[in-house]
Amino acid sequence: EDVNMEAIAKQTAGFSGADLMNLVNESAILAARRDKKVITYQEMAESIDRVIAGPEKKNKVISEREKEMVAYHEAGHALIAHLLPHADPPYKVTIVARGQTGGHTRFLPEEESNLITQNQLQARLASALGGRVAEELMFYEVTTGAGNDLEQATSIAKAMLIPRADEIIRLLGIGPGKSYLDIGCGTAAYARLLSTRANASPPVTVDLSRKSLPNMIAWPEKLPFTADSFDCVTALHFVRRFEDDVVEAFASELARILAPGGAALVVEFGPVKSRKLNLLHKHLLSVGCSEVELRGWGRLGALFAEKGFVSIELLELGPYVLPPIPRTAMLMKKR
Repeated sequence: EDVNMEAIAKQTAGFSGADLMNLVNESAILAARRDKKVITYQEMAESIDRVIAGPEKKNKVISEREKEMVAYHEAGHALIAHLLPHADPPYKVTIVARGQTGGHTRFLPEEESNLITQNQLQARLASALGGRVAEELMFYEVTTGAGNDLEQATSIAKAMLIPRADEIIRLLGIGPGKSYLDIGCGTAAYARLLSTRANASPPVTVDLSRKSLPNMIAWPEKLPFTADSFDCVTALHFVRRFEDDVVEAFASELARILAPGGAALVVEFGPVKSRKLNLLHKHLLSVGCSEVELRGWGRLGALFAEKGFVSIELLELGPYVLPPIPRTAMLMKKR
């Protein structure tokens, strides 16, 4: 009685046949315990929580501080999802302990779809991390309660990164038997993802960030590699921090270490039109380069052409992960 099957269907999107059977069984058990002759919406709704998060732990002793931290954590998830236009709206927020969780937030998609857009993935990633951010803002520390959120965020990020990774692999021709070098600032993990997906040998990585000053980078006069050492090179998100003479030195070294016929991909953040995104963009690029505008890509291409690169192609890799800042790339091949 009084069961809205459409609402139940929305809340159980992604449930397998076994999950649905378990849901009905749990509902019947709850109705019997309450001396009811029929299953109502109350039993169905509670059974959904039981299937998703486990049985309610009524006897679990929780301190007031822990309750407060869980409340802010779950509110962080719900608030971010409520504010983002492409996020699934929050349906239920609770700090009732179930299974291994102290609380949980459930979302109710407005419609079921087999395709997920880039904006929806970004919104899900943001809402997944909303609880951790709320903890940092309110208590200046994070708890182990964010562990599952980080797993979920990692899964979402991989779904967003891998299509872009496959495109970079295709552009550079990374694969078995190809030597691959990544020059960047903390981009070694992404380079390893590229080589793993391409079934190539582990990449050689050069990190230009100074350990004592994470916001600063330094370019060596000469890279510690012999000439024609690599078939593929990526340089991710640092060129705009260099003065023109340093960019020229970088181009010379890139031309020296890249084997004939090899390919290099120089990727940079593109300009954004949104004022708020632009402020975030400048913040991410760290103190010391926030006022530096993107060099003209035509002038940069001419500089690389002087160093022996041919088939210079300007590409738009598009935004990926958070924040939604576009990436512009220059694909170059050596004579």
